[in-house]
Order: sequence, then C-alpha cells, then structure tokens
Amino acid sequence: MSQERVLVLGAGITGLVCAYELAKAGASPVLLEAQNRVGGKVFSPAGSRDGLIFEAGPDSFVTTKPAALELAIELGLEDRLLTTHAEKKGMWVYTRGRLRRFPEGLLLMAPTKIRAFLASDVVGWPAKIRMAGDFFLPAGARDYDESVGAFAARRFGVEAAESFINPVMAGIHSGDPDRLSLKSTFPQFFEMERKYGSVWRAMRAASGKRPPARPGRTMFMTLQGGLQSLTDALAARLPAGTVHTGARVESLAQAAPGRYEARLAGGECVTANRVVCSLPAPVCAPMLEGISPAAAAELGAVVFASTSTVSLAYDAAAVPAAIGEGFGFVIDRREKRTISGATYSSTKFPGRVPAGTALVRCFAGGAGNESALDCSDEELAGKVRSDLAGIAGLEAEPLETRVARWPNASPQYNVGHDARVGRIHAALAAAPGLILAGASYKGIGLPDCVRSGREAARAALGVAGSAGAVV
Repeated sequence: MSQERVLVLGAGITGLVCAYELAKAGASPVLLEAQNRVGGKVFSPAGSRDGLIFEAGPDSFVTTKPAALELAIELGLEDRLLTTHAEKKGMWVYTRGRLRRFPEGLLLMAPTKIRAFLASDVVGWPAKIRMAGDFFLPAGARDYDESVGAFAARRFGVEAAESFINPVMAGIHSGDPDRLSLKSTFPQFFEMERKYGSVWRAMRAASGKRPPARPGRTMFMTLQGGLQSLTDALAARLPAGTVHTGARVESLAQAAPGRYEARLAGGECVTANRVVCSLPAPVCAPMLEGISPAAAAELGAVVFASTSTVSLAYDAAAVPAAIGEGFGFVIDRREKRTISGATYSSTKFPGRVPAGTALVRCFAGGAGNESALDCSDEELAGKVRSDLAGIAGLEAEPLETRVARWPNASPQYNVGHDARVGRIHAALAAAPGLILAGASYKGIGLPDCVRSGREAARAALGVAGSAGAVV
C-alpha cells in the first residue's frame, strides 16, 4: 500500500464518512475494520416477517444538527426518508408508580407551553413552583463544569430533576446524570445560563425566533429499510479495494515524523503519512502508548458503558391501544426497573413495519445499571417483557424478539470531559498527521459522527482552517 494513502482505522459511520470524503477529494483512503462488516453500531438486521427491520443500534437521527440528513440526501436516499408521526407525538415518563404523559412543549428541561405544563401531573405543584424559580435564580459560575444532575437540581429542584429531566437527558447518553458533564453533553443549556442567567429566560428570548418547520422534515427522521441503508450507501461509494474487513490493528508506531506504521493481527504492516483513528478512545489508547504516552493515558481514562437493545415485534391487535398513541416512555431511575425506557417504533415512524405489526424497542444497561446485562439473552428478554407488562400493560407474546448487546460501546462524557479532550489534543502536537475522530470526543449522535468524519478528512488533507488533531 502506498505511503501517500491516508489510513483510516474503524469502519463505523465516522470512518466511512472520512473515507468517502477523502475519496471525493481524490485521495486514496485505506479503511481497516476489525469486524467482518462495516457500519459499527449502525446495524439493521431483517426480521422473519417480510418488511420487518430491527435496529440493533440507533434507529433515527436528529435534524436540528443537519449533517446526517444532508448526507442521506447527498447519497440519493431522500425518497427513503421517514418522518415521525404527525399526530401521535405523545411521550410518557414512568414515575411514582405509573406512566404520566409529558406535557406538550416540554423541551428537555423547561416548558415552552406553560398551560400544558401546569395541567400535567408529571410533578406536583410544589415541584412546579420550584421549577419556576429558575427564572429568578442567579447564574452559577461561568466556567464551572458540573454534572447534568447537579445543574438540573440547582436550576429546577430535585423532584423535577429526578422525575423527568434526568431520565430524558441521561437516557440519550446511557449515562449517570450525576456524572455526565452538562458542558459536554448538553452545551446549549450551559450556554443559556452563561448568556441569560436562566434557562427559562433564554427560552423566552428565543421564542418566536425558531425557523418554521419545513415540509417533509421532523426533528427525528430515519430511513425506510433501516439506518444501515446509510452506511451501506457510503461503503458502495468507496473505490474498490478501499475497505478491508477482518483487519485488526494491533499496534501503531511513528516510524518518523509524519510517517506511521500500523501492524495488523496477521502480521502485515501498513504505512501512511496520515492516520485517522475513529476507534473508541480506550481501543486507541494502547496503540498510542509508543507515540504519545500522555495522550494514551488520557484516552484510556475515557469511560465507556455497556448497553443492550431488546426489540419485540407483536401482532398489533394484541397490543394495548396506548402503545399506538405515542412515541414511547422513559423511566425515573428511582423506580429500579431493568429497562431505562422504550420506543414505540411502529407508531413513531409510520411505514416502519409491515401492516398489522407493532414494534417496541427497549433499552437496558448503561452507566449505573450494567448489572442488568449479567444474564443470558433469554433471561434479559424475560425481564424486559416483565417490565413492559408492569409499566405499559403489554402482556402479549411477541412474534419475534431480538437482543443486541453493545459491550463498552457508549462513551460517557463525565464531568471534566471537555478538559480531557483538550489535553489529548495538546499531547498530539508531537504527532503530526495523526487525527482522532468519532463518538469518543465531541458528540455521540449520528450527525456528530458525520461531522467528525468530514472534519477528519479535511484535517488529513491539510485543508486550510480545518480542525486539529481531535475532531
């Protein structure tokens, strides 16, 4: 393999996007993937029923960060885009022993529709009054990185934090709200307090400034046939011979300034002037010990959590009517359930499953709850079904069940994460041409990974104004 080629490690969404952008620019990327398939956590296996697709990993992407949507359109997948249901938008939280409907207009922390919020029973009147205190409380220290849980309790009170703020915000990251960094996971709220002193004041200032919804666009979108359509389309656009599956990199060495040697498990040595590593930070860490011990130590300290997705397909006629009336629910962690939440996929995305089928995706594991995964797939599915029966009244026998496990696959942006990323970036100054990308650093969602892959390609190409060593 030519030394002029750019070596990309990891063929998840970030690595695929990076290789795609490099190839578009006329470079010759070499994409190495240890597994026997590309796509990483983006995996959409087919069910036994014609048209039934299970999403083992993510099932959608947000459009408020447009990178993933723009990529899907660029790849010619626009006619396969699915929007969320236009009418059945309900979400619930399981707290104080039963499901309670989220008030319309509740945006993670603060309500945008006051009447709907006041009429809801997610929290009682004392907690509602305490939440309103955010409007009058002084801002905290401007540069202080605190946990999501601490911020929510400080601004809105403990009851609101535990009942609905933490379940939603921590659920997105499969994390512990008392450890997750607000600055790294939800920087918009960090900036709201910095600029306006209050989340409620910031939202009031922003009211009326939001752009009108575009036809055919919703906040969450997916693809007919599964999100794997996106990674498959990326792989199909790469020149023949670009992707090498079953190619596990065992070590990476700096042969000379700006020249690297990657040694594979089979003994082959691949050289390159530039390397983009999109593997998880703890996997990158031992590879970098001989190049930058300081960076390796910081990478090894990035915490990852293990999670599982349990998907259950049902005869729609056997499913309680409420499951056809919303997008799903999250769970107050004080309820001590196996699952942290569920998505009613067949309601959330019309046309997502065959007619007459209902599909429910449940989530287990995550930081602080990884012991829930210490059992067989059959036992885990049984616990999930027990939770669904007790929480949503869903007692029917599923037609088909799929369990997907993701050991050490969810990066935890705990307090201090932003500073750690800065130290990694600084430590790599002595390793020109080595770029770290992916979900370990600056965003876990599909749009974040697409952005990271594109910026990694720009950095590898030496484009003026491109990002640095950690993108």
